[in-house]
Amino acid sequence: MAAGHVLAAAAQLRREVAVVAQRLTEFGYVVPDDLRKRGQVEPQHQVLMSRNLDGCAPMISGTRAVPIGHVLFAAERLGHSIEGVAERLTALGFQVPDTIGEADRRDLVIVSAWLNGEPPWRVMEERLRSTDVIDIARKVHRPVGELAGRLSRLGFEVPEALCDAGETQPNDHLLVMRDLMAESPYSLRQWDESGRPVPVPLGHLVAAAEKLGGSIGQAGRRLAQLGYLVSPASLDLGKPRSGDRLITSRDLTGEWPWLGDSVVPLGHLVTTAQRLGRPREAIAQRLRELGFTVPALPGQSISGDDLVLMSRELALLPAADAMHSRQISECGWWLDQEEPVPIWNVVAGAAQLNLGIPEVVMRLLGLGFDVPDVPMTKL
Repeated sequence: MAAGHVLAAAAQLRREVAVVAQRLTEFGYVVPDDLRKRGQVEPQHQVLMSRNLDGCAPMISGTRAVPIGHVLFAAERLGHSIEGVAERLTALGFQVPDTIGEADRRDLVIVSAWLNGEPPWRVMEERLRSTDVIDIARKVHRPVGELAGRLSRLGFEVPEALCDAGETQPNDHLLVMRDLMAESPYSLRQWDESGRPVPVPLGHLVAAAEKLGGSIGQAGRRLAQLGYLVSPASLDLGKPRSGDRLITSRDLTGEWPWLGDSVVPLGHLVTTAQRLGRPREAIAQRLRELGFTVPALPGQSISGDDLVLMSRELALLPAADAMHSRQISECGWWLDQEEPVPIWNVVAGAAQLNLGIPEVVMRLLGLGFDVPDVPMTKL
């Protein structure tokens, strides 16, 4: 058990250090021997360890790195040097960031969670998203690239590309929002739960180019500079065309969620063509130009019943205003042609359309789907 944790616990509980050390030992923790003989935490140390430097709870954590802001704040409020505060905290058993030598008191604002130079502080283990850095840069009126570099030197993890992003551009804060609106609570997803970069959907680039002006490629290049993973194929695309926003929208709303990297569902392609009044071949060609993989178009005509069978919901795609409730669903409306058709779709589809299972199977096979073996009986 870190000495800093024992001291912080003793200070917060107003107990002797030895008492806290003994109790932790009883719980099975290994505690530094010298703490078993210590009494109350000294008043000046209690102040230094308190989050608000007032000697009162809560205390800073002794199990992770001391926020760099706490060191700077203590130096300013207590009239000590930064080095002196860092040395005192280290001697007490706290882990002080190795980058403390890079810091000066002018950094207080940018390491403060509320950008006011006071607690709470940004924790050193926190991985800063590009949206966080852009927000700080706009509020403190500093170039986003320069600010990202400064935070990196202070020991924060920031997207590497962001350090070379240069000046903060007027629309940066909109470009990184999922809905391209400043008041939106949802930022563009940058990493998955395991920390791997998440590709920016092509539809987001289309919507950004349409709303903010410029080309699809310009939106992609700026997002790449801001630390996002962007498909290289999108960087040379020109301005969006009429219908592109609808074409790239998963639910045909013209909004998020956007089509992903997998093969475009045939049902999406056909329904898009119907709604835009364009040939299926023209929609398929435009999707290819935008970098999507498109399924082979069947030679047979595609009926409404066929669209029902291609749907996970066994229904035609509702109008856009009825689709907002499905936005959070991870699955789109249409079956994925890269996966076998669920038997449920075959059997329930046959029952709903009053067709025999063999006919449903033949229809799906003719549309290019992989259909598992099912009982060939009339429902």
